Amino acid sequence: MINPDTLLICEGEIGSFVTSGSQVGIKYYVMVNGVPTSTFRVGTGQPLSFSVSNLETGDIISLLAVDTITGCEVELLDDIDVLVNPKPEVVITENSGIFTADSTTGTFVWYYNGNVITGQNQPSLDISQAGTSSGTYYLVYTNAFGCKDTSNTITLIVSELDQEIADLIEVYPNPFHEQIYVVVPTEFLLRLRNLLGQTVHEQSLDAGKNQVTISALPQGVYFLELIYKEQKWVKKIVKE
Repeated sequence: MINPDTLLICEGEIGSFVTSGSQVGIKYYVMVNGVPTSTFRVGTGQPLSFSVSNLETGDIISLLAVDTITGCEVELLDDIDVLVNPKPEVVITENSGIFTADSTTGTFVWYYNGNVITGQNQPSLDISQAGTSSGTYYLVYTNAFGCKDTSNTITLIVSELDQEIADLIEVYPNPFHEQIYVVVPTEFLLRLRNLLGQTVHEQSLDAGKNQVTISALPQGVYFLELIYKEQKWVKKIVKE
């Protein structure tokens, strides 16, 4: 009469279940581990819904049916076994515009200024790929049991490369086959990322013309980042 047979909930959540029906004139009391609680519903001839809090793994829920006129117990209805799954605790960190969760499996939904970032469902988020900039970021994470947690919030302030310096940067050829040349007016850190946000190449650049050999990379789209004193310049490049 009670559904489901096993109640799966996340830590800290309220457990809910429903009866397949009920009898008019009968009170149904929730019992946990054989002890009646103050929670009850009066039968209407229709299914009844119940909610129970403070449950732990191993608890057994049942319903005690009591006649509202005589006050006598009518029957003790089916048992439900309780299984409480652990609630995750996810923390995110940020480095050079890349956010990373401390969990690698599960479901990831990233938020920017309170809105979902479409298409970003990996353990890491690269703002150069996401098309976002300064603002607040957080993650809603769901573990394998379906339990959710909202991460800490990080406020990011992005300082774009000074236009005077950016105007002196050259990257060619694009598309490329085995190597590219990068001309910069001062020392830079070059970082190349794939579409998953993974760093696939990194090297220091001197002022002037630098050769960057990346022949081992597969064909596809990459994001070339040039970092200078915490400022970043990003360009999409294509390997053919």
